[in-house]
Amino acid sequence: MAGAGALLMIAYEGAFFTMSLHGNAPVTSGRPDLVMLVALTVAVCALAVGATVPDWGPRVLQVLRAWAALYRLRPMWRELTAAVPRVVLPRERLLASPRWALCRCVVEIRDAELTLRGYEFTRQELECLAATVGLDPSDPVLVESAALAAGLRGRSYALPRQAISTPVQGGATLDEEVAHLIPVARLLPAATRALRVAPQAGALQPE
Repeated sequence: MAGAGALLMIAYEGAFFTMSLHGNAPVTSGRPDLVMLVALTVAVCALAVGATVPDWGPRVLQVLRAWAALYRLRPMWRELTAAVPRVVLPRERLLASPRWALCRCVVEIRDAELTLRGYEFTRQELECLAATVGLDPSDPVLVESAALAAGLRGRSYALPRQAISTPVQGGATLDEEVAHLIPVARLLPAATRALRVAPQAGALQPE
């Protein structure tokens, strides 16, 4: 960009000089200093931006990715924290960074998930969900979304909890956790609907 600006400056100066020699100066001949100043400013700004991109570029990309992940996880977060409001941490930092907000969101989702463990779903319900979304019943994302939907249903209807709970999958870092939870959040609405119409779900609905 800066190189292009410099070339434009050279081209303008050359054109102005050539046309002046032939007695046919361009329209902007009255303010060539202004044209050159604008071109120089653009070239210097472009050079400054290009030189600092390696420093602020990754940070901006990280912020954008954090906002995108928050946007995708927010519907599941709202549903889980509405069922288990005590997992919401105190909002101590009003000007938290998106990365910090994403970390809090993941922690609160995991806390709610642990609270809802023990509300089991049947094999028929899992197969119904698998048929609905076109995934294998043993897929970890599918199983986790079904477990969350069963937990939300059990919490809502005050069903008895079971001694057996579904293992929770996840990652070792925040980015791995987010990569795992986003597909779960995408499947949760389908899991909730599938469990409502599953063969044995009718017996769990209130009169």
